[in-house]
Amino acid sequence: VWNSRGQVGYSELYAAVLDSTPPILQRLVIPHVAHSGSKVRFAVAASDVWSDLATPPLWSFGDGSTAHGTTTRHVYRRPGRYRVRVTARDHVGNTTTTTATIRVTRKR
Repeated sequence: VWNSRGQVGYSELYAAVLDSTPPILQRLVIPHVAHSGSKVRFAVAASDVWSDLATPPLWSFGDGSTAHGTTTRHVYRRPGRYRVRVTARDHVGNTTTTTATIRVTRKR
């Protein structure tokens, strides 16, 4: 919408954009194997072109624990296979989720 208030050389432009694009997850670090009782590092670079992220990415480690951040560490107490999930949400509610499985073995 253009508005020119009758002044020479003065114009305003009002525009609305429909943001339906979810955030982008890059440089994802989810190890395939870890040892129980050891700190495991997780990382992601998350961004959103239109509206920026509403909060830092949310990590779910598959054992009931969660954390927020682009980098985080987690300790698995028991061996097993865990589904790790990272979710990024932008200010208008679009989300991106990526999952991977980590195998946790007994510490030797």
